[in-house]
Amino acid sequence: MQKRWGEAAEAYRQVVELKPRSVQAYSGLGYVYAQQGKLPEAIAANQNVLEITPTDLASTRNLALLYQQMGELERALEYARKARNLSPENERPQ
Repeated sequence: MQKRWGEAAEAYRQVVELKPRSVQAYSGLGYVYAQQGKLPEAIAANQNVLEITPTDLASTRNLALLYQQMGELERALEYARKARNLSPENERPQ
């Protein structure tokens, strides 16, 4: 794992240009941005996923964590609740 985040981000941006509805590309881009500490960009990428697939559990969870890291606790709680509601019943916390 060479962690060449800049190159990875560029590759995902190119995929998004070619396939603007690619959930996988936006998810990958969000992950790369988070690894780079680019939290606003990571949030935007995950929001793009939810525009395409509003019930995407992974991106909803990611947004809860990213907003928490940004110190936006109300938004973090909002997405944590959404993630809980999207989770399979047997995986929901009590």
